[in-house]
Amino acid sequence: MDGMRSKDQGVGGEQKDGPLEIHFIVGVARSGTTWISRRMNEHPQAAVFGETNFYSRLYVKPNSSGRYNADELNAVFENLKGYVASEWEKNPAHHTGLIKIDPEYMLKLLDETAESLAAPLRPGEVFERLAGAVAKAENKSVVLEKTPNHLNWIDRIVENHKDARFIVTKRDPYGFTRSMKHMADWRGMGLVGFLNHVYRHPVMRALFWRGYMLSLEAAREKYPEKIVVVDLEEIIEEPEKAMMKIYDKLELAYHPVSVSEGPFNSSFDSFKTRAVAPEDVFWMNLIAGSVIKRSGYKVMKTPVSPARVLASILTIPLWLALIPLRAPSFSRGSVIGYTWNWIMERK
Repeated sequence: MDGMRSKDQGVGGEQKDGPLEIHFIVGVARSGTTWISRRMNEHPQAAVFGETNFYSRLYVKPNSSGRYNADELNAVFENLKGYVASEWEKNPAHHTGLIKIDPEYMLKLLDETAESLAAPLRPGEVFERLAGAVAKAENKSVVLEKTPNHLNWIDRIVENHKDARFIVTKRDPYGFTRSMKHMADWRGMGLVGFLNHVYRHPVMRALFWRGYMLSLEAAREKYPEKIVVVDLEEIIEEPEKAMMKIYDKLELAYHPVSVSEGPFNSSFDSFKTRAVAPEDVFWMNLIAGSVIKRSGYKVMKTPVSPARVLASILTIPLWLALIPLRAPSFSRGSVIGYTWNWIMERK
């Protein structure tokens, strides 16, 4: 399906000649996917859009035939339009550096693409038509979609896009938990800010990092020829070399890497880096210690701070109470299933 020519689709602008290639940028959250997306959009052949969560939190499961009927197809585009309208403008993580496509234009592309389709269609066919519209609007021949949590759904993506390759980013566990805590600062102050900090409890952050890394382990084992892994440390220390790895995997010609924008916290440029708190280290080591070692990272010694660790333990009941309230915004499925997906030791 990845060889579909989008020039026959009737939406978007003028796409360069040749088969459309579709690939994905996925990885551990807060590990450089936005920075890579912006650099890839500087390449004359590539266009990166997202986040869409098409195959994750916004995924609409097709009927027993494996195809969408008219109502399911409509639900797909209503979900995408709602997400673009509510998230793309306010969250800098969606500012991937596209030349023509901004949130308003993306909504237009979604409407035009939806009008051009007729059920029944497989999820991959729908996504290809959307990617084709992006390619034509940006006048590119290679399209990449950036949604970090698609790392947890690579099997689903490969089922729909046999020729897709994946740029997978990762970062050390302590930088991740620090950055996720830092993310709560962006969400607001006062009671809202407090509840966001509680929801991003160090237990949750440790579970998330472990879950991402277990998904990466599985992807490396099942699809070694399809993925290239880039550590955030590589981006920081040698951005040109990191991008060369990506160009090689996608078989793209070399393109100079812009150094005008640093790779640090590219989604939240206005905030200062926070230190790793003792309770963050404690829970990360307790929950993900074995995965940290397997992943080649060094296990940090937990700072001595019984009071802070005890305080984090005492907030666990409130954190658990917040999960049913917040989880539905991250998953269309069962809250219990969503929670269990992160708690269980995936094989």
